[in-house]
Amino acid sequence: MIQQAKEKHWIDVDGTAVPKKYIDATTLKKERVVGKVLTKTLAFQKKAVELKESIMTDCDDLYFEMAKQAGVKIEERKGNYQITSFDKEVKIEMKVSDRIEFDEHINFAQAKIQEFLAMKTAGIDTDLSELINSAFQTKKNRLDTKSIFKLFTLKIKHPIWDEAMDLIKKSIQKNKSVRYLTIFEKDDEGKYKQIQLNFSAL
Repeated sequence: MIQQAKEKHWIDVDGTAVPKKYIDATTLKKERVVGKVLTKTLAFQKKAVELKESIMTDCDDLYFEMAKQAGVKIEERKGNYQITSFDKEVKIEMKVSDRIEFDEHINFAQAKIQEFLAMKTAGIDTDLSELINSAFQTKKNRLDTKSIFKLFTLKIKHPIWDEAMDLIKKSIQKNKSVRYLTIFEKDDEGKYKQIQLNFSAL
């Protein structure tokens, strides 16, 4: 939290109230600068979100209009499509990705798999153990969907393994689809180069 200049006491990282009169001038100035940067950044982020929504609306309206002219009925849920300028110098891509996550049953599945490994390999088949355990490593505090799904492709036949696979299937949760907007422009070599706006993070 940015400390306010009008406050007589500022709260430090440990939650201690420090009288402002005992804080040096450089620290006071640093707080003002950090606060100003934060305010500008949040304002810019808000405008970026509004820009993204505006672009998506314009593109979706155009896409539906083109589909209507072509006599094609499309679902209300918008799928993947791209729009290009007349000279193909500019390309806009719209992609939809279903966000898949796992509920608490994934923990039960992992426990079953560990039971299977302890009984079946007895610490001998380290390659198999490493392959399976690597599937449960997290990236940015999230399980990697592709790594988990690869477990289904392993040619393993065993009741405990089957139970684990059933638990994984039960754990799968499909959340709201995420739409990705990417805009490209051709460079001097005629290759599409993405305009870096990082819309996917907004």
